[in-house]
Amino acid sequence: MIPYFIAEDQALVEDLSSAFDNVIFYPSYKTMWKMLRSQTVVVDGNEWTNNFKVFFLMNAKKVQLWHGNGMKTIGLENAYYLNSPVRRMKFKLLQSYPIYDIVTLPSKLQIEKRGDAFNKKEVMLNGQPRNDVLFNQFHDSDQVNYGIDEEAVNKISKLKRKGYKLVLYSPTWKLKTEAAQHKLTKSLNLEKMEPFLKKNKIVFIFKLHPKDVLNYGQLNNEAFMTYHKDKDVYPAMKHIDVMITDYSSIYLDSILLDRPMIFFSYDQDEYIKNERALQYDYDQITPGKKCKSTNELIDELETLLVWNEDAYITFIPV
Repeated sequence: MIPYFIAEDQALVEDLSSAFDNVIFYPSYKTMWKMLRSQTVVVDGNEWTNNFKVFFLMNAKKVQLWHGNGMKTIGLENAYYLNSPVRRMKFKLLQSYPIYDIVTLPSKLQIEKRGDAFNKKEVMLNGQPRNDVLFNQFHDSDQVNYGIDEEAVNKISKLKRKGYKLVLYSPTWKLKTEAAQHKLTKSLNLEKMEPFLKKNKIVFIFKLHPKDVLNYGQLNNEAFMTYHKDKDVYPAMKHIDVMITDYSSIYLDSILLDRPMIFFSYDQDEYIKNERALQYDYDQITPGKKCKSTNELIDELETLLVWNEDAYITFIPV
């Protein structure tokens, strides 16, 4: 069996080809012919069905890895799908939610909560492949390091060697609305945060979601830096001292590294009401301080990184 990677951007095909064999462009007659003859397709999201690709893979067995052990509703359980009969009909005609032969989910709780979000024949309990890089000692591999922000990774490594504390801010993506931007601008004041960060040798790293188009006001100086939002941050996560997020599944990956975290949930009510419902009680499943303002962020960063106190550590007797 020969594996192929399919991409819809010619520049991406060329880039991928530098690290992997058998990278092919879609749409092309050659690719469509290979898709029609494929035995298995492996995916990690729902977007792969776009642009009629799913119809050229109708005869292939379908394996859905999914891409996050998260808290939000997805797929067939997402209100975006459920609340619109017209949208449901459109998705059905376009086969946006095909029947998967296997769906992998990383815990029994995820199977219980998210199993019905997919049309599937079988669910398999399995860890998420993206987390392997957090533990395995193969960091010099070109394939493992493919897609990272090399400039940012090199800077992060140098800062770590110089004794800086590194904070990664990686929020989930939000809809681009005037209200969302106003709420963010009001809640996150980088100028207020900057003196505290410089005084305590802390660097605040922005890694936004690839779909995010809000203006976070990132500054690139000795206190702030940006990790390219389209690049893979996981190979760099071993260097991070504190993770800040909101409703993103990245926090569960960070837990595997046993690092403290902060939940910057300044827009919690609006997000749940207007964008995505949560499948769990937010306060119950998020092991970190819930901050709503810049002052609260500064206070908690001081607690974690200056005073080395973490109220959310759980000691399990051996």
